[in-house]
Amino acid sequence: MTKLFLAAAGLVLIVAGSGLIFAGSQSYRKLRKVLERPWRIERLIYRHHRLFGGIVVAGALTLLLMLGMYHGQKFASSAAHLSRGAYLVELARVALWIFAAFALLIGIVIAIRPSAIKRFEVLANRWIEPLPTVALASETQPQKPVGTLSRTPIRVGLLLLLIGISCLLSAARMHAG
Repeated sequence: MTKLFLAAAGLVLIVAGSGLIFAGSQSYRKLRKVLERPWRIERLIYRHHRLFGGIVVAGALTLLLMLGMYHGQKFASSAAHLSRGAYLVELARVALWIFAAFALLIGIVIAIRPSAIKRFEVLANRWIEPLPTVALASETQPQKPVGTLSRTPIRVGLLLLLIGISCLLSAARMHAG
C-alpha cells in the first residue's frame, strides 16, 4: 500500500512540477486568471434543466447499479481481521452510496423543479477570494500567502519534480527489496 501511495504521489508531483517548469510565469498567470474568474452557468442549466437533470440521474443510477453489483462481495473476512486498507475500502464504499443517493435526489429535483435548489445556488455562488491578502501588524504592505509560487514557478516546479522523482525511487526501492 505504501509503495502504491509513493508511486502515485511521485507521478502527481512530477506532472505538477513539469507543468510549472514548462509553463513559465506568463502562462501560469494567464491560467490562474482564467481559473479564478467566476463562471455563471445557471441560465444554461435552467433553460435545459430536463437534460442536465437526466444526465445527473443517469450517472447516479449507473453508480448505484455498479455499487449494487458489488454489494455482496466482502473485501475482508471479518471485523476482527480488518486491516486499515479494508476499513478505508468499506468507508469509501459507504461514502459512494451516500454520494450516489444524494446525486440521484439532486438530479430528480433539477429535472422536475430546478427552482427548488435556488437557495443552495445562492450559497454556492458566493465568491470567496482564493488567496486573501494577510497583513501582519509589523508590516505596512499586505502579503499573499502563495507569493513565492507566483514569483518563481520554475523553482517550485523543480522542487516538486525532485520530490516526485525521490518518491518514485523510494517506491522502486521498496518493490525491489
